[in-house]
Amino acid sequence: MLGVRIKRLLIQLNKIASYLNILLQAMRGVVCRAFALTEGFTRVA
Repeated sequence: MLGVRIKRLLIQLNKIASYLNILLQAMRGVVCRAFALTEGFTRVA
C-alpha cells in the first residue's frame, strides 16, 4: 500500500513541478519583455 501512495505522490509532485516550470518560463518571458520596453523608454528619454 505504501508503494502505491508514494508513486501517487511522486506523480502529483511531477505535475506540480511541470506546472511551476511553465509558470517560470512565462514569468521570464514577461520580465524580459518588460525589461526590453524599459530599455527602449530610457533610450528615447
